[in-house]
Amino acid sequence: MEAISAALLGLPYDSHTLIGSATKAEVFVAPLQALDCVTYMETVLALARSASEKEFMETLRKIRYSGGKVEWKRRNHYTTDWVAANLKAGFLRPVPGFKPTVRRSRLLNVVPGLAAQIGRAHV
Repeated sequence: MEAISAALLGLPYDSHTLIGSATKAEVFVAPLQALDCVTYMETVLALARSASEKEFMETLRKIRYSGGKVEWKRRNHYTTDWVAANLKAGFLRPVPGFKPTVRRSRLLNVVPGLAAQIGRAHV
């Protein structure tokens, strides 16, 4: 992961790398010309777990979308959802011995078209 991450450093940042919204059909894309924070992490993780382009695309789809189904509402929009879904799918695992020191809850309501929800994080 370190080598893959290093190879991607320096790519331009683009906050709108994905296609889809509450009113526009989701299109599965794997942008490599520019990334945002989340697509950067997804790309590094998917590349590290893949031995071919086909496997990369399948893995990226499963990382990005809950249950791997390409739909805007199933995209892991919030980091708390992303982490929970990828822990459940086995793409992430807890760090042994790590004990969170602070638990936080926040109202997640900034993505137009998604119902507000409570996000819980441990830091």
